[in-house]
Amino acid sequence: MEHFFRFSKIPKPDYVHHFYQLLRKAVREHDYKEVENLIKKEEHHPVFKQSELKQVILWHKGMVSYYVYQNFQNAVDFLNQSLAISRSSNENRSFSERELEILNSLAALHAEIEMFEKADKYYMDAWNVLKRKWPLKDPTIYIRIIYNLSKVKTRLGEKENSIKMCKMGINYCKETNLMYLLGELTYHIGYNYEVQTEEMEKCIEYYQKAIAIFEVQENEKAIEFIAEKIKKLSINPPFPTPKI
Repeated sequence: MEHFFRFSKIPKPDYVHHFYQLLRKAVREHDYKEVENLIKKEEHHPVFKQSELKQVILWHKGMVSYYVYQNFQNAVDFLNQSLAISRSSNENRSFSERELEILNSLAALHAEIEMFEKADKYYMDAWNVLKRKWPLKDPTIYIRIIYNLSKVKTRLGEKENSIKMCKMGINYCKETNLMYLLGELTYHIGYNYEVQTEEMEKCIEYYQKAIAIFEVQENEKAIEFIAEKIKKLSINPPFPTPKI
């Protein structure tokens, strides 16, 4: 919330903080209808006419446009409008943490429709900023961007780069004592090894590590999904046909 409370003239900071927390909770739970309901109830309140808060509204309207109405172009327009509130196209200053999150959303939308080269560009723009922007007030931004970038790298065939980025994300989780996306990063290393087919032992090793993390988090859905993958791989390992 640092981007809100650094503006001393914003009225009702507790009210704004509560609204923002509800928005982000709905996004984490992928409940974009709830995001839409929250926006409809609050966007006409005078406090959200201020540019810094209007940016948040536009950012989340972009997510609603795509995930509720499957309107990709409207979603991108909302996200670009959101970015334009705080920076001009030729501005050279570093991105703020909120702007990095909006870039992450832009990249994620392009990945959703399999425009992986465009998604990679947005993620790399954010990543290059992150490498210079220390320390972060919200360390989950770093983890989220590096995880999403690693998935795009896999889709582009850059599996070694993807594994490298996942390991960087895991190390950052350890350094910051966070479990946020730790299981997902560990699983994705295993997935990269599964795709490579000749590294099945490493694949299953990382899948088992991911299960151990998800057990601590009590994420039964993830545990069942990975356990089923391990079972199938053990029965029908996709090893390459040996040359004769």
